[in-house]
Amino acid sequence: MDKATFVLAFITAVFAYFSISGQRLIEFKIFATWVCWLVLTCSHAHSVYLLLTSSEPFSLVRILTLNLAALGVLVLLATAWFLKNYLRYSLEYKKSSQ
Repeated sequence: MDKATFVLAFITAVFAYFSISGQRLIEFKIFATWVCWLVLTCSHAHSVYLLLTSSEPFSLVRILTLNLAALGVLVLLATAWFLKNYLRYSLEYKKSSQ
């Protein structure tokens, strides 16, 4: 069994598990959203770290880029707050109205 076949079988098993009940599907959507958010935040924080530890002299472009990257982290934190407060309610409301 090669890697592609194993990965495909694993993904199929995960989708089969979460498609059994509606509540599991909601939990899967919330988990997937949080994983994507975590990857974005980590990559953004890594960009800020690289900008801060760079040995190049400070210039206007570097300062503006650092400020925009920090603003991006704040936007991602605000998105996390919004998702924490409204995502589960929205998914459960959509499920009950169907």
